[in-house]
Order: sequence, then C-alpha cells, then structure tokens
Amino acid sequence: MRQARAGITGLSPTDKVAKALLVETRMNGNADFPTPTPTLVELKNGREALETAITEAAGGDHAKVFARQKAEAAVDDLLVRMALYVSNTAA
Repeated sequence: MRQARAGITGLSPTDKVAKALLVETRMNGNADFPTPTPTLVELKNGREALETAITEAAGGDHAKVFARQKAEAAVDDLLVRMALYVSNTAA
C-alpha cells in the first residue's frame, strides 16, 4: 500500500502556500475523505496566515521573518497531518 506524502521538503514558503491551496481544493467535497483532520478551515487559516506573513516579511524585518517561519512551520504541520489522515483513511 502506498503512503500519502506531504511533499513539502525543499519547498519555499510561497510554494507551500500553493501546495496548501491545492490540497484544500482537492479535499473540498471529496466523498472519500469526509472529515479531514486537520479540517479544511484550519488548513485555509494556516495558508492565509502564511500568505500574510510572507508579504510582511518581504522587507527583511527580523521579527516579521521569524513570524513567517512560525507560520511556515504551522502549515508544514497541517500538511503532514493531512497526509497522515489521507493515508490512514485510505488504508
């Protein structure tokens, strides 16, 4: 049996935003995965927070770069948890 992978290793923060949006789109209304953990709302909120943090950190302010890194780590966690949910549900 194949395992679902988060596929985030080596991705930039901007690419992770795109990945999260792709996962949201594919999971939304998918009858095979009716109750995802994390929820799609959690994933959306994390993605939007990362988008905002990327924009704010563009100036290089250290505090804002740190905030972007925290938001990125949160999205990483959400995507990994979603991949685990898909793997466990599809099993």
